[in-house]
Amino acid sequence: MTAHARRHLPAGLLAAALLFPACNLSSSTSDSAGETAGEEAYVLGERASDACEAAVDRWPALVAATDLTAASAAYEGALQEYVRESDAITERSDDAAITAALAGDEVAAIQPMIEVALLARIRAEIVGPELLVEDPYAAWDEAYCLWNGALKDLALAAQIAG
Repeated sequence: MTAHARRHLPAGLLAAALLFPACNLSSSTSDSAGETAGEEAYVLGERASDACEAAVDRWPALVAATDLTAASAAYEGALQEYVRESDAITERSDDAAITAALAGDEVAAIQPMIEVALLARIRAEIVGPELLVEDPYAAWDEAYCLWNGALKDLALAAQIAG
């Protein structure tokens, strides 16, 4: 990723931050007296996929990686499988690029490449036809999992940096 492209990445993340605040939605109806019937609390992200949860569990290890061995260990497994799944959904080839970067010992490039892959997945999750399915929250749960588990700190750092 070029320095120019990296400079514009925080703006996109900050825009995403506005879309993904921690929230608690409720599904309810009110009668004419103002009473609420059928109150069901809904916490954004509570029904994210197990694959997403497993992938973001690997994120701290990836962020802490300072050498090829640690970066490879953090990426291989659940995180790589999730990026591959994301590639299929987004019609991208991020896993191939990340794998090539690891083979070329480009450790510093790995985290930004994965961040871009996850942002592409978020975009695919929240703008696709999946929003029209039976569970309208499923796509947002998946996107929030990625946001909260891997991308929020990057957006906060960008906001602090100005």
